[in-house]
Amino acid sequence: MIHRRQCLKSLLTGGVACLLNLNTPPTPNFGHLFSKPAAGSELALPAKLQTGFSLYGVTDQPLTAALEQIAETGYGGIELPLLPGGLFDPLKLSAVDCQVIRSQIEAESLDLQAVMENLPLLNQNLSPADDEQRLKRAFHVSRKVSPETQPLLETILGGKPGDWPQLKNFAIDQLGRWAELAKSEDAVIAIKPHISNALQRPDEIAGVFDEIRSPHLRLAFDYSHLERQRIPIDVAVRTLARYSVFVHVKDNVPVGTGWQFALPGNGATDYSTLFTSLKEAGYRGPICVEVSSQVFSKPGFSSKEAITTTWAALRPAFEKAGIIAVA
Repeated sequence: MIHRRQCLKSLLTGGVACLLNLNTPPTPNFGHLFSKPAAGSELALPAKLQTGFSLYGVTDQPLTAALEQIAETGYGGIELPLLPGGLFDPLKLSAVDCQVIRSQIEAESLDLQAVMENLPLLNQNLSPADDEQRLKRAFHVSRKVSPETQPLLETILGGKPGDWPQLKNFAIDQLGRWAELAKSEDAVIAIKPHISNALQRPDEIAGVFDEIRSPHLRLAFDYSHLERQRIPIDVAVRTLARYSVFVHVKDNVPVGTGWQFALPGNGATDYSTLFTSLKEAGYRGPICVEVSSQVFSKPGFSSKEAITTTWAALRPAFEKAGIIAVA
């Protein structure tokens, strides 16, 4: 007897065209983090802590192989990068492509935790019509890939370090517009502060959400950008966990007189404290490994090795925080 997972893998190995001969699509059976709320109800929030691995840095192996390894290693979900010009560029994905991705994720019993965009809102080089179309396309792909999951889109905001005071009013106006769009689309946008962008400091980040009180605009928490500012874990979590619906994890390592991002385990981040603090602060949602472009762009990078080594580095912290059961 051929196991259903083996059957799906044999169909998908040949690429998108293989699905064209299927008479009926597979029935989805996801363990979703986000359930779609009934009309008029409160926005559904993540129900559980769950490990994840972003496909942002998986550029050197087929999707089927990557998802199989991610699942077999122990991760529970994935983030799908929908960046212009990338492998999953929404302008290039057909309905059949989305069905292929959906089937591959289902075959490995993984959750779609979020989709990644890269909308540098504060650079002011996109018109409102352009950025809204990109957001809508990303929401559409998310629903096609995981129909019963409420779309969660995470994105940086752009701008230059030190420019937040001048950009704040513009940012609040534009993010309020995003919140209204996400509400109309029954989706969530999670903005991610970045050490190379204008929005960085915890007090400034909290101020955004205190002004825009919408469950459709939330925070993508990435401690690596706060660690660069020498902000202790307890301060970062105490200030920002209440706004967070998504967490990225990666490390920092010194390079010359500066710093570079690195795989978890290569730096000095105390992940046991970070994960336990997030849990105690009430955070429930994905904790997703992000492989920085500063890592995957280097010669000799292997996503296979990255998936394995990050799990080995993070597993003790996952276990200590009760995110995964001790084997």
